[in-house]
Amino acid sequence: MRRQNWSHTYRFCLSFLLLLWLFSVWLQHETVVRHYEQNTHSFVNPPEQRPLQEEFITEATLNGIPVSFHPSGRGSSTIQCTESEDWRFRSCLYTQLCLDTEQHDFVLLYETDDQYQQLMESRNSSTVAIGGINPRWDIHSPGDNPSTKGSEKLAWFPRIVRADEGVYQLPSSLVLIPFHSMAAHNVGHMLWDDFYPIYRLLQMFDLLHEHQFLLMRYQLSEALYASCDIRRNKRLGCHANFQTFLRPIMGVDPTTFSTTRSFQWNHTVHRTSPLICVSKGVAGIGTLTDHGLADHGWDYLGHHVPHNLGHARDFWDFGRWALQNAVSHAAPTNVPKIVFSLESSKDWDRRLDFVPYREALQAALQRGDIPVQMEAHRFWELSVEQQLQLTASTTILIATCGGGGVLPVTFLPRGSSMVVFYNPEGGYEYSTGERRPDWPVRLDWDLLQHAAAHVRVHWFPIRVADNRLGPVPDEDLDLFVKLIRHELKSGSI
Repeated sequence: MRRQNWSHTYRFCLSFLLLLWLFSVWLQHETVVRHYEQNTHSFVNPPEQRPLQEEFITEATLNGIPVSFHPSGRGSSTIQCTESEDWRFRSCLYTQLCLDTEQHDFVLLYETDDQYQQLMESRNSSTVAIGGINPRWDIHSPGDNPSTKGSEKLAWFPRIVRADEGVYQLPSSLVLIPFHSMAAHNVGHMLWDDFYPIYRLLQMFDLLHEHQFLLMRYQLSEALYASCDIRRNKRLGCHANFQTFLRPIMGVDPTTFSTTRSFQWNHTVHRTSPLICVSKGVAGIGTLTDHGLADHGWDYLGHHVPHNLGHARDFWDFGRWALQNAVSHAAPTNVPKIVFSLESSKDWDRRLDFVPYREALQAALQRGDIPVQMEAHRFWELSVEQQLQLTASTTILIATCGGGGVLPVTFLPRGSSMVVFYNPEGGYEYSTGERRPDWPVRLDWDLLQHAAAHVRVHWFPIRVADNRLGPVPDEDLDLFVKLIRHELKSGSI
């Protein structure tokens, strides 16, 4: 009996220690999560962007940026917008755009009743889409939560207030860019639905040069489907991607970045105003994204309604501008380089290692007379700077369709080639959830065919059979090798 009691005591102590250990692991995890949720950056170190163009008496800091107080303010706000009857197609430039640190929103200032009336009358012609539009927000599918739908939630116009008590003022070299992120936890959406349209927005109002950029992710009161704030894992994914990609792609110090609810507002004197203003601000991403109002290629109808006609110059300029912001650049080479992007998709039917194609191509190149360098990389294992450097020196890129595979097309040199593998039987209809094996999944078809005009793009079907990747027939390998040899012999490479 005594031995049995000892056995029960032993098991109880062991279970208690195990529960204590699990609790400590959970507590550590929750501490890390709260740190990321509440502090989207470190504000101890000052920003490392271009030096400010004016002297400031640092009375306060916003995300580490010096702020000074102006008792009489800096005048009323003005708005200049592109002309459009549809708010989704409109973008605006603001003077004296202010962050309300108490309401976590943005405001415009007025001094006289006439100025107030002018701003109010401009509301209908100055409402913009604060972020890029996901067409699935307006499609109701089985099991959807209605509160997470409706692109009309992006319709945005700042509140109008009188600044009787003065305002805090950011440096005049700053441009404030409030934006709602469509789905930055996905790097493809972040690059083409956040960064690319922000670049176009700045270019539109001639603000790309001699300015710093203060980006602030706009949080809606009700989170939209698949956006950064719909779940905690999405929020943490968005935070991690912005911290990683902001500096090399946009040239923005990530310590200055925050959401409209997580900014760091430090003041050394008694605060006399909740408003922090900037002399220039821009907003209105709307249809400046890579897809406009269309989907990204799951629906085969999107292949026939191009959004990117005439956008090739903007897309090319964005890639070159981003490369200039990168830490390092590719060294020129006279030897053609073929790069395979391995396992770039999480979906089983597009998660390719290209082994049969690499072996067939390697054997053919060894028999040829063209000196070629061939490499294979998992891009997600490389730093952003390494990815940019590799892509900028690539002659032919082979990848599967989808954001992770085709993102490098943004940075490929002019005259290069790309072979995009796609699932010819993987389509589905989002509104019903019905699988459509008669629809090919040529994701980002419109962007690759029209915006990426500096690259010759070829589409190659993936062999899929019985819910698995099928064997590659010899005729497919032969056709692939002939395509690569043709591209290598073309005059522009």
